[in-house]
Amino acid sequence: MSGYGDTNIDGLGYGDPEQLVGPSDAGYGDPSQDALIFVLLENRTVHHRGGAQVRLIGTLSDSLGPYRLSIEVDGQTTYFHSGLAGQGVDLSQKRGVLQAYSPPAPAGTYPLTLHCGPSFQLSYTVNSPLHILPDNRAQERYQIRRAPPELFHTGPRYNHLEDIDTAITKPARPPYIHIILDTFARHSRELTGRAQTVLTADHPIGAQQLNVESVYQFPPSGEILISGARYAYSVSGNTLTLTIGLKRAYAKLSEVIHV
Repeated sequence: MSGYGDTNIDGLGYGDPEQLVGPSDAGYGDPSQDALIFVLLENRTVHHRGGAQVRLIGTLSDSLGPYRLSIEVDGQTTYFHSGLAGQGVDLSQKRGVLQAYSPPAPAGTYPLTLHCGPSFQLSYTVNSPLHILPDNRAQERYQIRRAPPELFHTGPRYNHLEDIDTAITKPARPPYIHIILDTFARHSRELTGRAQTVLTADHPIGAQQLNVESVYQFPPSGEILISGARYAYSVSGNTLTLTIGLKRAYAKLSEVIHV
């Protein structure tokens, strides 16, 4: 983005000579005019269930706020939530940071659009897309679901009772009790837990490509445990590639835990 130039025709103006976000703006205007210079997507990968924090960092003008952030989901413009009561999808920058929470969406790569200005008529495409992956699993989720009496429908209480979800379609909104319990479980896992997923099919002895439900939050390489056996792995797209073949056969829904 070229920013706002000075009032002289040969002036270089103020701003970055390279366009990082939004349409090119090479016009000559008031040098005191506030300008949106750039924004950078801090965390580029989130899970598909919605409610994942997304942060945009950059030079943001108060005069262009409030802001809105959106992606296209199934052909519809879908906005991120502010996470603040009464503020809805309107986002306010604080010290150069816009914080928002993702909507539920199928797995995929999504261009981000930032809306601002009067009646949100200005829009800018953020320099980096957002990658949405199938959510992973964690023991904390099922432990918390087992805490209330069985009278409460808290969702599947054990890992093997949960259907496989590779995020091909947009997830349906779960009951509020599921949202509350899963939110507590997610915070607990992020503090003390480990990335975990399951096999989506039976795997024979010697297999090195593991078809898993999710690789979300798995480091690019490391070690995993499958039923107590330790294997070195690397992430290959949506699969885990082992350095040696499986020592035994494993059934569908076998737990895969990063160590």
